[in-house]
Amino acid sequence: MNNTINSLREQIDLIDDEMTSLLVRRLNVCAEIAEEKRLSGVPVENLSREREVLARAASRAGEQFAAYAQQFFSCVMDISKRFQTNLLGKSDTGEKMQ
Repeated sequence: MNNTINSLREQIDLIDDEMTSLLVRRLNVCAEIAEEKRLSGVPVENLSREREVLARAASRAGEQFAAYAQQFFSCVMDISKRFQTNLLGKSDTGEKMQ
């Protein structure tokens, strides 16, 4: 395969490594948030906060990439909510998991 493509793929691999590290950092903070939510009885899902995150992502990404940034962060937030839900020992419906 073309050396240019290989070089570009190596760049993507490095970016993916950084993104993985950032995801782990984010989930560690989500664990702390889950505990605070548990203590205060606040539900995992906060639609107003999600709208803020999506709007900020779109704004920072610029017009060309706004929709992709929103889709990306929507997926990240879904992962974060599932993670928090699992930590709290509840199903997505709010019932305790067995």
